[in-house]
Amino acid sequence: MIYTGKNTGFFIADTSKNPMEGSIPSQEQVRKCASNMILSASGWRKVFAISGDEEDKSENLSIEDKYLAGFIALSLAKHLNCFDGIKKINHEPITVLLAMDARPTGPSIANVITRIFISLDIKVKSLFIAAAPEIMAYSTLKKDSISSFLYISASHNPIGHNGIKFGYNGGVYTSAKIAPMINDFEKFSSNKKYLQIVKDLVDNTDIKKYEQVLNNIDNEKKLSLELYRAFCLEIASK
Repeated sequence: MIYTGKNTGFFIADTSKNPMEGSIPSQEQVRKCASNMILSASGWRKVFAISGDEEDKSENLSIEDKYLAGFIALSLAKHLNCFDGIKKINHEPITVLLAMDARPTGPSIANVITRIFISLDIKVKSLFIAAAPEIMAYSTLKKDSISSFLYISASHNPIGHNGIKFGYNGGVYTSAKIAPMINDFEKFSSNKKYLQIVKDLVDNTDIKKYEQVLNNIDNEKKLSLELYRAFCLEIASK
C-alpha cells in the first residue's frame, strides 16, 4: 500500500515493496560507500542521492546506501540494548521518535530504519516531515515515554546530502554517547555478516505493524504541533 502525506501529498512509503529485494551487494561496495560518511556527535552525513551528485533531487538510494541505513538503525538499537550485535535482545518497552526534513531521500532512509526497528520490537512514532525544534520539543515534553529520537536531515547542506541526528530529551547525543555508536556502525559496515542480518530483519518485518506506524502519522503530527506550541509558550513565558 502506498502512503502519502495528508497535507503535502509527498510520498512516505510503499509497504508492498521490499527495499532489500534482490541480491546482497558486496561488502567491499558497502564499505566504500560507508567511507564517504561523516560521523560525529553533530550528525552522520553523506551524499545519499543515487548519482552521487550533491545537487541531485532524486528520491532513490543505491542498494549499498540502503544497507548503510540499516547499519544506522542497528547502531541505535544496540545503544538502546535492543540488539546485542548479532540478534534481537528481549527488552523493556522502547520507543523511538522518528522525523525528517523535506529532502527527497528521507523517506527511503526512514523506510529501512523503521522496518528494522519494528523487527527488533522497537516502537516507532513517526512525524514524517517536521522541523528540528519540533521533534526536540516532543522529546522534551514526552521524555518519560520517548527513549530516543532519530531525525533524518543534513541541515544546511545541498539537497543530495542526507544524514542522521540522534538525541533524547530535546538535545542530540553527546560525543561520549555517540563514540561507541560510531564504532558499531564501522564494525557493521566492515563485516559481511551484517549485510545478511540487515536483509533478514527487513525481509521479516511485520507489515501490519509497519502500516500501523504509517496510519498513525497524522495523529502523531497533530500531537507534535500541540506540544511544540506548548513548549514555545513555556519558553516565552519564562
